[in-house]
Amino acid sequence: MDEEKQPGIRFRGVHLAKLDFELTGPPPSQKLQFAPEFEAESEISEDGLILCLEVSGSLFPEDAPVRFRFKIDGVFEVSEDPNMSLDEFARSHAPAHLFPYIRELVSNITARSPLPTLNIGPLNLAALLKGKDSRLEITQSPKESEQV
Repeated sequence: MDEEKQPGIRFRGVHLAKLDFELTGPPPSQKLQFAPEFEAESEISEDGLILCLEVSGSLFPEDAPVRFRFKIDGVFEVSEDPNMSLDEFARSHAPAHLFPYIRELVSNITARSPLPTLNIGPLNLAALLKGKDSRLEITQSPKESEQV
């Protein structure tokens, strides 16, 4: 790969494939405890031109009073002048392209619930997906009615 050129891969789109959000008890009165888990799986078409990447995850431990699980699918394709293989792109870049959508999903869904709005901070996605560094900063913004 020529590091002075773009990868030559187009982003065709993203969609939410699964969302499981449920309050399993009364909203907690204390700060929520997190146990984030993320996983990425990729599949390249037989002709080697299309990459489908699935990122799934959950935010809370099993015994938490809230369940938040999701799966987001992204589709990428090789352009006329590729500078990177889809396999390399799937391992090093594609998950980072989908994470802003995950960040927005988490913030948007929790903002519409009785929970504090959750905001996922900057992270080393490669380390998180490899299980090397599972620390993930998630801040909790109180609802406007609670800020008085």
